Amino acid sequence: MAWTLVQSFKYTHKMNYIHIPIYQDQPRNQDSLQWEDYRLSRSRMDGIHKDSNSKWRFTCNFDKDGLLHTDYVIATHADIPILFLPSNHEACHKFEFIDIRGNNCTNCKVWTAQRDNWSFHIDSYHTNGKCKTNTFPDSISCNENGEDNFGFYVCVNPKHRCSSTNESTTELWFGGQ
Repeated sequence: MAWTLVQSFKYTHKMNYIHIPIYQDQPRNQDSLQWEDYRLSRSRMDGIHKDSNSKWRFTCNFDKDGLLHTDYVIATHADIPILFLPSNHEACHKFEFIDIRGNNCTNCKVWTAQRDNWSFHIDSYHTNGKCKTNTFPDSISCNENGEDNFGFYVCVNPKHRCSSTNESTTELWFGGQ
């Protein structure tokens, strides 16, 4: 697989990303990679996706730790068309592999959300009930909000590698063979 970074941000910069869905054109430092604040334009993301990139993934702290499979996600654009999800979207989707704080599953359904004013993210707390699974038994809730993983970060579990410190980073990649 070959992977192209399309977005990366430091936890302290989450407010620059929290209200921007993946499908919106909001480039940031796209001509100068900055792990703490980087996002390609929508047209560049579309071009990468069309160039035989069939998968996408989220990583945490890639710039410091490299590729780890703890707090890691991989899915196909066919199963979850991340660039083309409708606004106000919330649903269970099939992931090839997902790990949240050491709890993981393969080819399983997980709750995702994205709205016109919410970034795409995985809600591990609501996955357990809405997707009829108990994959993430130690997920937290904040009032009625479930734990936000790999984006949005309103209800945060500090045990998740992408949100464990102010220096933590969240990365979105598109990949293909």
